[in-house]
Amino acid sequence: MKNHQNENVSNIYNLDGTVPIMKAIPFGLQHILAMFVSNLTPL
Repeated sequence: MKNHQNENVSNIYNLDGTVPIMKAIPFGLQHILAMFVSNLTPL
């Protein structure tokens, strides 16, 4: 099992940093919405 002691919000800016799941979900949703909007913009 992976060690979760190194999860920190400041790891968002690191290449291989692990982020707590409650902080990762909003960033994932933001990424999905950005991709969706960029596909609708040319229409």
